[in-house]
Amino acid sequence: MTDEAAIDLVSLSPVDQKPINGSSPPPEKIKCLLAFGVTVLGTGFASAMIVLNNDRVPMTQPPLPDFLFDLFPRTEFAFQLAECIMLCLIITMLVIILLHHHKWIIFRRIFVMMGLLYLFRGVCVYVTTLPNPRTDKQCATPAGSVMEAWARVFALFSRIGLSVAGQNYCGDLIFSGHTISITGLYLYINEYTPTNLRVLRSASFIFSTFGIFLVLISREHYTIDVIVAYYLVTRMFWTYHTVANFPALQKQSRYNLLCRNFLHPIVVFFECNVGGPVPNEFVSPRTISNYIAGYRPLNFMARTASWWQ
Repeated sequence: MTDEAAIDLVSLSPVDQKPINGSSPPPEKIKCLLAFGVTVLGTGFASAMIVLNNDRVPMTQPPLPDFLFDLFPRTEFAFQLAECIMLCLIITMLVIILLHHHKWIIFRRIFVMMGLLYLFRGVCVYVTTLPNPRTDKQCATPAGSVMEAWARVFALFSRIGLSVAGQNYCGDLIFSGHTISITGLYLYINEYTPTNLRVLRSASFIFSTFGIFLVLISREHYTIDVIVAYYLVTRMFWTYHTVANFPALQKQSRYNLLCRNFLHPIVVFFECNVGGPVPNEFVSPRTISNYIAGYRPLNFMARTASWWQ
C-alpha cells in the first residue's frame, strides 16, 4: 500500500468522503437485478436443503442440553409473535427504502447480503443435522417423490420460511434464519435513517432484541443458532459497508488484509462506482403519490425503457 493510500485510510472518515467525481452515486439498476438473483439463488438453495434435511432428523433423539432452555420455559405463540415483529420491521424497511433517494443501492446491498447468508445457511443446515429442540413438534412427513419434494421447496421459498404461512420442517437449525432477518433489518434501518429519528432507531432496536428473545423461548432454535446468526450477519454487514465506504480498501494490496475476505471481490463488483458512503437523502412522499397519480398504461413501455437508464 502506498503512503498516499495509508494517509487516506487514516485521515478520511465516512462523513468527509465524497462520491466519485463529486456527483451522486449512480443507481446501477442492472446490478440491483443481479443482486436480486443472488437472493433468489440463496433462498432457493436454503429451501431445498431444509426440505432434504427434514428427512434426516433423528426423531427419537432427545434435545441437546441448552443453557437458556434451563432458564426459560417454552412459550406458546412466541415464534409466531417473533415473525409478526419481523414483518413489521420489513414494512418499516420498505417504507424507508422507497422514500430514500438511493433506493437501488440499498436494495442491492440487502439482496447480496441476504443471498450470501442464506447460501451459507443452506450448507450449514445440511452438513450437520441436530435433534429437534422441541419434542412435541410435528414435523413434515418424508416426501413421497421427487416432484413432491420440489413442490415443497417452491412452497417454502414462496412463503419465505414463515411458520405463519404453513412452514413445518424440522432440522432447520444451524443457523437461525429468523435471527438473520431480524438483525439485518435492524442494521439497515439504523444505517439508512437520519440520526435525528431516534425514536424509530430505538424502537427498531427494542423490537429486534425482543424478537430474537422470542425465537429463543419458542425453542424453535438452540441458543448457538442465534449466536452464530447474529455474529455472521453483523460481521458481513460491517465488512461490506466498510469496504464500500472506503474506496482505498477496494484496492488490492498485500497490506489490505480485507482483500483475503471472500466478500471483498463481491463488494468491489457491486460498489466500485459508489465512491463513498451513501448519503441519507429522502424524497417527499408527495413525489411518489404524484408519480402514481400520473401513471398511464400507454406510457408503460416508455417508462420501462427509461427505467434502466
